[in-house]
Amino acid sequence: TQGTALLRWVTATELSNRGFGIERQLGSGLAWQPVGFVAATGQTTGSTYEFTDKGLATAAASLQAYYRLRQEDQDGTITYSPVAVVTRQAALAAGELQLSPVPVTGSNLSVALAEAGQAGLEVAVTNTQGQRLLHFTTQASADGALSLPVAQLTAGVYILTVQVPGQAVRHARFVKL
Repeated sequence: TQGTALLRWVTATELSNRGFGIERQLGSGLAWQPVGFVAATGQTTGSTYEFTDKGLATAAASLQAYYRLRQEDQDGTITYSPVAVVTRQAALAAGELQLSPVPVTGSNLSVALAEAGQAGLEVAVTNTQGQRLLHFTTQASADGALSLPVAQLTAGVYILTVQVPGQAVRHARFVKL
């Protein structure tokens, strides 16, 4: 979700492993900051781990965050993982629409807009000949998302129109495969 980063990693073996410190860097040359710790399970066959960094949204305006694991052994030995880069999406400005997936291959098109929880949204889909194929009124979810059912649309190019009450009409083009 917006403002979080989910990190996953797998170990092959964990002999004498105490756990993993998760460190984040928000720009080249800046100091690494500890953001969490995950204790080792102690499995000799290895394990799968995950950590969610929930503080990413308030950490900085940078759209890229760098992560590394600080593996700590029982004897105090420290080993660092290679660096992983997470690129965050910029927050949507008022009036913007963000569509995914593009092109659409499934039965739903996800639409993100800045107006979280907004009611009374007029949504329409037209083809390139101007024929209205879908039209309904809905409400955006708490995170500004809409799910648009597009299973009935044949392969082609379409125009999505969203009217937020009291604001300009927004248009976005998408392709359905």
